[in-house]
Amino acid sequence: MSIKDVLVTNVISLNKNCTVGEAMTTLKQYHLSSAPVVDENGVYVGKFGVRCVMRALLPSAVTMEGGLGHVDFLLGAMPGVAKKLKKLEKLPICDYIDAETPPLTLETSLPEAMRLLITGGPYHVIDKDTKKLAGVVSSHSVLSNLETLYTAIAARPDEISEDDLALLRKYNVIQ
Repeated sequence: MSIKDVLVTNVISLNKNCTVGEAMTTLKQYHLSSAPVVDENGVYVGKFGVRCVMRALLPSAVTMEGGLGHVDFLLGAMPGVAKKLKKLEKLPICDYIDAETPPLTLETSLPEAMRLLITGGPYHVIDKDTKKLAGVVSSHSVLSNLETLYTAIAARPDEISEDDLALLRKYNVIQ
C-alpha cells in the first residue's frame, strides 16, 4: 500500500482569495475544522481552519512560543473578542493561512504518513512537480484501507508469501 491508496481526492478546498467569513461558512457547511487553500490554478498555498481564526483572536502574548499560559484575564474581554471576530470575517484568508505545516507528497511512504498522523492531521498531499493539491490523507482513510487489506488477506491467505504471513501473524494482523 502506498499513500496513493489512502488518498481522499474528493476534497473541499478554499480559494486563497476568499474571506475569513466565506471560509468559515464552508468549514461549517461541511463539518470541517480545516481545509486546504489553493490558488486559481489549483496550486497548494497552505491550510486554513478554526485554529487559524482562534490564533488571530487571541493576543500574540498568548499564541507566541513560550507565551502566557494563563488566559483567564481575557474573560472580561470576550465581547471585544466577538467584535474582533466580526471584523476578521471580512478580511481575506491569505493573511491567516497556516503555511508552516508542510504538505505531504505523493512520494511520501505510507508508514511515514501514519507516523505524522499520530501527532496531527489530516495532511494535505500535493504533486511534487506541479505543487497542485492531490488530496488529503487522514487517520480514517488509512485505517479504512488497512481494514480492507485485512479482509483481502483473511479471504485468501494462500496467495500471500510465507514470509508475509509470518510477519502478519507476528504483529497479530491475522491469527
